[in-house]
Amino acid sequence: MPSLSTGSFAGNLIALGLSDLAQRLSRLAVVVVVARHLQADAIGMAAAALAAADILKALTENWVNQRVIAAAPEELEAACVTGHRIQRAWCCGLFALQLGIGAAIWAIGGNMQTFVMAGLLAVEYLFMPAGLMSCALAMREGRLRQTAAIGGAQVVFANLATAVLALTMGGPLALIVPRVIAAPVWLIGMRRLRP
Repeated sequence: MPSLSTGSFAGNLIALGLSDLAQRLSRLAVVVVVARHLQADAIGMAAAALAAADILKALTENWVNQRVIAAAPEELEAACVTGHRIQRAWCCGLFALQLGIGAAIWAIGGNMQTFVMAGLLAVEYLFMPAGLMSCALAMREGRLRQTAAIGGAQVVFANLATAVLALTMGGPLALIVPRVIAAPVWLIGMRRLRP
């Protein structure tokens, strides 16, 4: 049976809530900056790429991490090895799928910049397999506060970088590039939390 002794349920719930609050407040700052400094067509183009990426990113929430969290101690190592292989193949598949969707949008609409944005966002999937088992093991050990803090730090970092890039460089890539450069924040945090 996994150990869930680290932190109370209420403490974990508060940590998750605070992480969510920080993410939403930083997103609000992004909305204000972007609305004042980017053209509507740039926002729309980036929003289309971000929406497609977010829909696909929801598919990373599969049963693999739950299987590792629930594994019996004698099955844990095998579950992690198999889980890592599955997650790596799954994320590479999502990377290819997102590139395909970007290429289809390019072919239909003739806008190569949307393809470039979709391709940049797809890079996020290449970072994920190296941290997903660490995340599952940390959750198995009851380190929900820390996983919430790491996830929140990634989103807040991306949002603040978006605001800075919207102020300095403008254009739709100001909304895309921060998602890519924030992926290592999550990966490094997860690997340090649970090697």
